[in-house]
Amino acid sequence: MTNQYMNQLQTGKAMENNQKYPMSFASNAKTQLLFVWCGPAAMVMWLVGFLGFAGFVPPLSPSASAQEIQRFYQANATMIRVGLCFTIMGATLIGPFVAALSVQLKRIEGFHSPAANAQLGLGVLVILLFTVPCFMLGTAAFRPERDAELILLLNDASWIPFVGGFQTTFIQLLTITACILAHPEQKILPRWVGFYCFWTALLCAGGALILFFRKGPFAWDGLIGFWLVVVVYCSWFLVMFWVLRKAILNQALESGE
Repeated sequence: MTNQYMNQLQTGKAMENNQKYPMSFASNAKTQLLFVWCGPAAMVMWLVGFLGFAGFVPPLSPSASAQEIQRFYQANATMIRVGLCFTIMGATLIGPFVAALSVQLKRIEGFHSPAANAQLGLGVLVILLFTVPCFMLGTAAFRPERDAELILLLNDASWIPFVGGFQTTFIQLLTITACILAHPEQKILPRWVGFYCFWTALLCAGGALILFFRKGPFAWDGLIGFWLVVVVYCSWFLVMFWVLRKAILNQALESGE
């Protein structure tokens, strides 16, 4: 059993050494670059869809009455549905983006790469934190004539996980931080990116407090609960796009293709 395990390790090491670069890294680099562009594309689709078309700017107040919430959905039902379609499509683009990020983290960690795998899994889960609340908002807009209390329930059940479900992203960012800072000798991603991801996680953690506030900066429409999270999180996608693109281009130069 031990010999079999050692053979598997040796085989894996051989694969790592022999396949440091694919046979044609040029095509691989193009795929990675395409996936990296999905990050800013996703961000644009969220902002245009959710804040633009759907009109959730400013966000609906958590202290608003059921009748006020219902009137909003009745007056904007069609545009809400259109905007949510954009938002959901944008959310799916997170998948290719975090996949490209994991490729670069694997270069840092080597063949056995728990941080890269954890980051990928957590990043994919974030898609659900976008799509599920958006479908519930869409359900409210689908039949806005239903009882106002039911519209309020759907609205609350959407905004709370949408803004407050930051725990998955929090651990994702800390995983990236740990991967980069645990390998100070690597030159693939700058060391400051690790610290940047750490502070991004801390600045966005305020969104987790929305369960306790209906008014003020920590509510889901507040300065810390919503606006700070939006600005910092969208900025993270732009920064990571820039550093990942640079890392991929450098990898292409190293491969000689």
